[in-house]
Amino acid sequence: VSVTVDTACTLSASGGGTYSATITPGTTSEITGSTLSTVCNDPNGYAIYAIGYGNDSYDTPTNTQMIGANGIGNIVTGTATTGNTSNWAMKVNPTSGSNPTIANNFNNYHVIPSEYTQIAKYTSSTSSSTATGASIDSKYQVYITSAQIAGTYTGKVKYTMVHPNTAPAPTPPPGLCTDTATCMQTSTACDTTLTDGRDGATYTTATIAGSCWMTQNLRFQGTDLKVGESDVTSNITMTYGQLTSGSSVTEPRIATGSTTDYGTYYNFCAASAGEVCNDTTQQDATRSVCPAGWKLPTQAQLNALPSKDSHFIASSGLAGAYFISSLSGAGTSGFWWASTAGSAEYQYHLNYNSDYDDWYVDDFGTYKFQGESVRCVRDS
Repeated sequence: VSVTVDTACTLSASGGGTYSATITPGTTSEITGSTLSTVCNDPNGYAIYAIGYGNDSYDTPTNTQMIGANGIGNIVTGTATTGNTSNWAMKVNPTSGSNPTIANNFNNYHVIPSEYTQIAKYTSSTSSSTATGASIDSKYQVYITSAQIAGTYTGKVKYTMVHPNTAPAPTPPPGLCTDTATCMQTSTACDTTLTDGRDGATYTTATIAGSCWMTQNLRFQGTDLKVGESDVTSNITMTYGQLTSGSSVTEPRIATGSTTDYGTYYNFCAASAGEVCNDTTQQDATRSVCPAGWKLPTQAQLNALPSKDSHFIASSGLAGAYFISSLSGAGTSGFWWASTAGSAEYQYHLNYNSDYDDWYVDDFGTYKFQGESVRCVRDS
């Protein structure tokens, strides 16, 4: 009889998930958090990593501050308990069982890490029994100066197990920018290549008519549009349904084309992040599928572009459009949505046709259910 036992490793937290304290200005408070419990039968052990986040979902590790509710301010990460800056810190402490070794000085109060950082390591397997399982307590220290604005502040720490103990650190999931200088959501640079933190796609950018434009069509096809990541003021889940229409003809919200050449095709419901989804209502879009800090251009911004601007009429930009589920004009024409409403049924867009050498901004026949391209412009 031959038996193969699969590897099974889990990390769990007990004691709830939200921990709070009321702190008098000018003092320090220690807050006890979760007890982290490990079960891992990998003979080569495991490691535990931690990463900090702001109060906006687990998707912006570059912001490890405690974020104040209603925009009242923040509390930075740090270890000092005196001085001019309010701060918060973390540490972990093994409490029972086959305890791992605490790494990188996290047995003392430590700054909240902005990238996955190893906090503990175990060199051999642990079982699920009480005698040999491992438990680690997490604790947080918050120091508040007398000048800190009163209110509620929230920060987060995420813990992740990898095995064996020599496995590389976890890779941040899509939705993260590890370099704020090249991240579309955080960078102020232009005339360079920037990364959309939502999916890791890169775009060239250029200053055109005094504004910073993406010089490639948007390729984003995600369903979750989150505050801080996308051009929205509340978290939205996009469903790939159909445009609410007063007519019988509808198009998919997102009709995909080549993500390397032409980008993604959006009807206006998708382009406006689900805001303008009725073809009988005249309405400008105030949000979009663009990254945070970027938006759909207005009619005026499209009109301000130089005629036949090379960034738009390059072959990779002439994506054509979807109409009644059929792609036409790819390679010879381009259509780019504006946020500005035309009539009830139509929306303004930029249109270029290389066959006729036409370049114009109009709303004539531009049905909202058409699948067109999106070029985002930085929101200034």
